[in-house]
Formats: sequence, C-alpha cells, structure tokens
Amino acid sequence: MSVVIGDIHGCVEKVQAFLAYKPEEEHIALGDIVDSPFEPPSRQMECLNLLFDAGTVLLWGNHDIQYANLLAYPCSRNIQNSPVAQVVLENQHRFMAAYSADGYILTHAGVCTQISNGCSDPVVLAGLLNNRLAAHRALINSARDAGEISVDSRDPIFNVSRHRGGWDEYSGIFWFDPFCEDTLDRGLRQIYGHCEINKKPGLDEFGHINLNYNGRDTCYLFDTKMDDVVKINFCPMDKDELEDLYFCQVTRRLRGDYYNTFWLEEWNSRGDSSADRD
Repeated sequence: MSVVIGDIHGCVEKVQAFLAYKPEEEHIALGDIVDSPFEPPSRQMECLNLLFDAGTVLLWGNHDIQYANLLAYPCSRNIQNSPVAQVVLENQHRFMAAYSADGYILTHAGVCTQISNGCSDPVVLAGLLNNRLAAHRALINSARDAGEISVDSRDPIFNVSRHRGGWDEYSGIFWFDPFCEDTLDRGLRQIYGHCEINKKPGLDEFGHINLNYNGRDTCYLFDTKMDDVVKINFCPMDKDELEDLYFCQVTRRLRGDYYNTFWLEEWNSRGDSSADRD
C-alpha cells in the first residue's frame, strides 16, 4: 500500500504530518514540493531534506522541474537566483515523471489520452513515461552541448495548453488541467494534483482523484490500502513569523524575486536544516 500527498509548496508542517501517518508504509509526493509566494527558501529546502531522509517517492511537478533545465515552461521569475534550484538540481535523480501504486497511475497533473496513447496498464505506462523523461534529458543535454538546443526538442509530456498560458493543443503530465481540458484518460485510475481545489477530495466515477487541497492547517492524504482519503490536521507556522522569515530571505522587487544570500551562507556554514529556526 501507499500513502500519497498532493502539492506541498514548502509547508514543513504538512510534510511532517504526511510522514507521520503510517511511517512504515511507502509515501509518495505528487510534485510541486517547492515554490511558494509565502514559504521562504529555507523551509522549502527543509521540506526536500525531510522527504529525502524518509525515502519518499518523489514525482516532478511543474514548479520543481523548472529547476532541472529540461525546457519545462518556467513557473516563477528569476528562478536562476533561487537557492532552492541548487538543491533540486543536485538531487534530480530522486525524482520521477510517473509512478504506479495499487492499480493507480500517479503523475503531477494527470495523464491525457494523447499522452497515454492507449496504454491501460499503470505499471507499463509509468515505465514508459519515465523512459520518455530519461530520453528527453539525454536529447536536451546532447543538444545543449552542441549549442543546438531548441524548444522544438521538447517531449509532449512537457506540453502546456493555451488554457495554462502555453501554445500546445493539449497539456502533458506536468501541466494538464482537468477543469479546462476534457481528455484526461478515463480508462486509467489516476491520482494527481496540480489544479487547486477547496473542498475535500474524493474519487470520481472513473477512479480519479485530485489531492491538491488548499488548506492552511489541513491536508488530505490518499491511502491506497483503504482506497480512500484521510484528513490530517497540523499546526502551521504563525503567519506573522512566516512573513518575517520570508522577507528576511527574499527581497521583492518590481521585476521579480531576488534572494538575500546572508541567511543561505549561514545555512550552509551550519550544515543542517535548523538555521532558519534561530
């Protein structure tokens, strides 16, 4: 069995609650682990370290994969200045495009029919999607070395439809929007996140569930053994303290986010994830 969580976006307390639920079982995070206009970089990196240490299965989200230089459309401005990017790049081998668990296919945003291309076996499909990501990475690296990189080299799994600000006919597994696109593969049982919801998630008639619930002190996990959602409450960091910490680490300017490096030097010099707590 597996325990699955949707978009985390740097919330440390959410990660702690997730990992505390049935810690003996496999845990899977559906991507968008990092990036937030509220969570400072130190907490985003703490989330990553907690998940790394726990051996969590990590899927790429559109906010995570933008740091991997794989031609995903960027979600944030000035991403090259983000200290989170270095952590993601150094650990990109830990992330996957897709995963299968107990008859479900798991991706960040869902698999449309154009991407699944008739494959109805979640184990086989997860392998195919991960192979496509690996082949894409090899192609991009080769093109980059030759100075011939082009957006035309992008695999369709990276597609962004017009509904999400792109130019493609349909979206791939990092950007699909089931609220605006109608080709989510109904022949597959799917667990995904990406598109935010504001009510308790639940399985629909096709065996699909969106776990990207927006709650400051509550999250919903999916327990594949129970085949149902589990509500988890947690105590988030005080809003004022969180805001102070954010603006200590990030200086907002008109043309994007610029990162204060003083705290990062302190973090690195101490070599642990407690530097942001002092």
